[in-house]
Amino acid sequence: MALFMLDERNELTTWICALHRTLVADGYDADTIMHKAGFDFSAVTSTSEYISKDVSKRIWNEVELSTENDAYCLRTLPFISDTYLNTLIIMVQSCDSIDGALRLLLKYYRLVDCTSQITVNIGKTAKLCVESKCASIPTPKQDIDLIFGLITKHTPMLLIDQIRPITVSLTRPTPKNSAAYTEYFSCPVLFGQSQNSIEFPMQFSSSVIPGANPEISKHMDEYLSSHLLSLIGGSIEGDVKREIIHLLPEGTPKLCDVATRLNISERTLQRKLQKYDICFTSLLNEVRLYLAKDYLYQPHKSIQEIAYKLGFSEPGNFIRFFKQQTGLTPIAFTKAETS
Repeated sequence: MALFMLDERNELTTWICALHRTLVADGYDADTIMHKAGFDFSAVTSTSEYISKDVSKRIWNEVELSTENDAYCLRTLPFISDTYLNTLIIMVQSCDSIDGALRLLLKYYRLVDCTSQITVNIGKTAKLCVESKCASIPTPKQDIDLIFGLITKHTPMLLIDQIRPITVSLTRPTPKNSAAYTEYFSCPVLFGQSQNSIEFPMQFSSSVIPGANPEISKHMDEYLSSHLLSLIGGSIEGDVKREIIHLLPEGTPKLCDVATRLNISERTLQRKLQKYDICFTSLLNEVRLYLAKDYLYQPHKSIQEIAYKLGFSEPGNFIRFFKQQTGLTPIAFTKAETS
């Protein structure tokens, strides 16, 4: 569901800002290198700005050409710093369990990288997979490397017995400097694979985090949640979705309720929606389903609490709605996602 102004063609400048700092630290003329790729870095003011994937790929290609190092992205890891990334790291480290940390990672991953999606599969190993949201617009291979690099960097801080990955699989071709990958990840790194994944020992997912601080994790959760809401908007569809979210805890929102919050008449709102062939009921269902899945990832929320947060008068109504939309009951959905 497209709740955000950002789409799969763009990404945050977090990686590019870190790359620029790395190049400068290594003595390269970072501005000139990026200018060769058709990008004016001087116009960037923060890591919360957006850059197209195509431009990002051109920059990475130019950097690897200029540095003669096709594993240069790994050098940028110590230089990556972003408000939402740092907040997510603190929140994850404050969770009471790895399972809870993984749920929060799934929930807020889009704030760190909005062009790809992450899934977790628990079997003989705990496997985290990353893939592009849109197959026709692949995420730059260096972005995938950085994501796995950050996971590897911060995971050992969660536990007393430092757990390292046992295998890293990448779809990218084998780089000339493949030794840099083996050295960084300290495990076998397989290239040319069918999916991008990083695997940990199975017991990793059920581990308890010794330094947990649920209160800090809760505050960080609220902060990131509010930021997700702030990203909604920029169009009549986004405006309506934003107001639906605000109104849901009070019951099922009506078109007139949303119009009142937008300071326009119901007739005007209906006309705006019709202009773009948007159905209010469909938007309501999209938002409810999106939030329902989000809440179900949070282990401490009951079905009754979720139902009321979504504006349903009875848990049974929520269960019927969810099954109509997904084919599964909320409980069955949760089991399928965590199995």
